[in-house]
Amino acid sequence: MALYNWQGVPDITSIKLDGSTSLTISNDLMPAGGGYRIVLAYLPNVTGGAHTLTVTANGTMLNAVLIASEFSGVLTSSPVDGAGASANGYGSTPSSGAFTTTNGSDLWVAVFTGGTTTTSVTPGSGWTVPTNGYATGSGSAFPECGLEYHIASSQTSGTGSFTITSSPNWSAAAIAFKP
Repeated sequence: MALYNWQGVPDITSIKLDGSTSLTISNDLMPAGGGYRIVLAYLPNVTGGAHTLTVTANGTMLNAVLIASEFSGVLTSSPVDGAGASANGYGSTPSSGAFTTTNGSDLWVAVFTGGTTTTSVTPGSGWTVPTNGYATGSGSAFPECGLEYHIASSQTSGTGSFTITSSPNWSAAAIAFKP
């Protein structure tokens, strides 16, 4: 699972693991009018441990941030459940918008990015930010971003949300994976 976000917004042509295996790009959110972009990508059935992710774009990327997290227990074939969600807005509570799934025990992953500096990223109720799950940024040149996850418990709809200590323009997205 990888989140890639940046300002400068060229199209991503590929994200590869260890130089050869392509991740599936499942959500590419570019807010209306430009600004910050989020690309969600995944690759099921990866062996744990250290890996290298290589991002290729068809232009110059500025101020890139990449967050990668490994999760286990999802399907290795056709793992995505539902269409996911994406949204953009302004304020201290970035939110993916509502999404619906078919399975009540999915792994949900939500992400956001915004153009400012924050001192903390707090996940939505029942969600967890992993140890490497956020970057506080340092203004519009180095955007803040975060990733959170939740294991659904008999739930088939949800919204990924965060609370941050600033009020930027932001973009957010969420995706669900079947167990």
